[in-house]
Amino acid sequence: MDENKYDVIDVEVEEEVIDTYEAEEIIDLDSEYSDEEIDSMCLSLKAELNSNNIESAYKIAQKIAKNSKEYLDNDTYLWTMYAYSLFYKDAGNVNAQRWCEIRMKDVIDAMKNKRLKQKALTFVDTDFPIEVMHEIENNTSFMEREIQSLGKQFVKVELTLGAAFLILVKFVFKYSWLLSFGMIALLMYVNYRVSYKSLVKRYISEQTKACKNFVNDSIIENFDLPVINS
Repeated sequence: MDENKYDVIDVEVEEEVIDTYEAEEIIDLDSEYSDEEIDSMCLSLKAELNSNNIESAYKIAQKIAKNSKEYLDNDTYLWTMYAYSLFYKDAGNVNAQRWCEIRMKDVIDAMKNKRLKQKALTFVDTDFPIEVMHEIENNTSFMEREIQSLGKQFVKVELTLGAAFLILVKFVFKYSWLLSFGMIALLMYVNYRVSYKSLVKRYISEQTKACKNFVNDSIIENFDLPVINS
């Protein structure tokens, strides 16, 4: 399989760049909190979000993200990211909002056993709203559509190469039909495991990085770093 065919992957982002508040202007970067204090702040964060006090929730989220926890759990991660996403949404920074949603979707998929769980997170029961999970999945569905499109292209190339190799193996090397089909099926499976999955990971990585360029907040980026790398 020639991977060069897929080297160029379109990453669509909004052209407008919206400035966000500098983290240093909102919170005391020298503040330190214990895990118990962060748990308490997370409860306050949920209350502020339920009251639609987005800016207040954002300030709390920054404190949580700056300090994180010795054992960060999926519930704290999702609520913190959600507060950031709503703040960016209110600021009109669509791409930064999209980055938060892409990162939340990754953790939600792990919770649903659609991918391996991130080693940097301790997975616990969460009260993160189901309707918000659905909204996040809808807002990131463009990636699923693109992955499906890449999959269709990949299958077409696979079938073409498979047919060519089948002719070569059967009529040039004179193998039996059964052995020929077996060899081609094995090659196509290996190519899928190696090339296609690598292609999908590369697309997701490039889309995530493109949106991350609009975040401009080292606090939330460092908060997410161990999660995205695990």
